[in-house]
Amino acid sequence: MPLDYQKVQYVCAHYQHILTIILFCSINTSALFFDFSVAPATEQEELVSTKRLRLATSVMSDGSMGTSKNYREYEHLSNILRFFFKHGIPDAPEHVTFTPVHGKRTALVDASNAGTAIPDCDGIYTFTPRLPLLARSQDCAPVLLFDENQTFVAALHAGWRGAVAGILGEFVRKLNTEHGIDPATVHVKICPCLLPCCFEIQQDVCDKVLENFPKTAIGKNTREQAVLNLVRILAFQASDAGIRTQHISNDWECTSCTKNNNGSYRYFSWRRDHTRGNNMCSVIVLL
Repeated sequence: MPLDYQKVQYVCAHYQHILTIILFCSINTSALFFDFSVAPATEQEELVSTKRLRLATSVMSDGSMGTSKNYREYEHLSNILRFFFKHGIPDAPEHVTFTPVHGKRTALVDASNAGTAIPDCDGIYTFTPRLPLLARSQDCAPVLLFDENQTFVAALHAGWRGAVAGILGEFVRKLNTEHGIDPATVHVKICPCLLPCCFEIQQDVCDKVLENFPKTAIGKNTREQAVLNLVRILAFQASDAGIRTQHISNDWECTSCTKNNNGSYRYFSWRRDHTRGNNMCSVIVLL
């Protein structure tokens, strides 16, 4: 029997510590025993696993994580809860997300923001433990940050407009000037996004990129069409703001063309499918 959405919301607010298990079992009982396979960890994930935080990015097979406006609908909420459960991320109903506007505004959040979506910004950060931060994306780059002392975590959304506006560099400088966090202690993970293989751009975008970034941020594909290297722009910003090169990592998987072993696409992609609302999520939390 399908669960009533209003009841789901009530349980989210009052019984958050048991909701994940209840919904996980109600959606797919067999998964309780068989659905714990996790992709091999990268070096940074191995580092994270020994520390006081968790981070993860969903794939298409995890289901759509909705948008900042509809994520509490039953289908999307249940996907989020299963994803959190799968990766050992606590307090799923209390996660904080945001509504991106392709700019560079970031907001500090705390326990008072639990279970909400911060409007009109492209990044959130917190010093509060057990408060998951969630960034949604298709082809834009989710960027997750933390420091070696595990005092803060952050989740940013960087499309080409936000990247050209300098969202990552400005945020790292903000951490230093407003909170005294040394950029040399900060780690950056650039999650799957559109890569140069599929990121064709027009001349107006080229001009805006080249106003502030090296020519290596733009290349050409086999059709002699200009393509954008979003990861390189973000890595340049991070390095320029004082983050060590060895602290910058990315999965280097293109959201448009990366496939699973069975030939199915691994990620949702606006560039490939032109379908709104089917988003992945990237999550980070202090434990």
